Amino acid sequence: MKINKYMIFLLVMVLGTQLLWANYAFSRKIINTCKYYQIKIDDSNISYIKLGPDSFDLSLNLKSNRNNFEMVMLIGFFSVGQAIKHQQKIKNSGKKFVPEIPQL
Repeated sequence: MKINKYMIFLLVMVLGTQLLWANYAFSRKIINTCKYYQIKIDDSNISYIKLGPDSFDLSLNLKSNRNNFEMVMLIGFFSVGQAIKHQQKIKNSGKKFVPEIPQL
């Protein structure tokens, strides 16, 4: 009984980490770009869902004041563009890792 609980826990952990680390470089690039421009964001504010073979849904939760709404929106778009550019560099580097690059 105790071994079954450990096996189930281990299985959940292995499957969960595969999903968490799938786009680590993508989300890390978004976070670093936003932090560079002093916009607070963390992993829980990024939602990245693969809908089909060529379709993705990406959403960012960014906080802004009433006066800097446009700047925060532009930095959000810019950070996603930088992340896509980074994924293309990884793809063209010849490494075995194949990144997922959202189509624009």
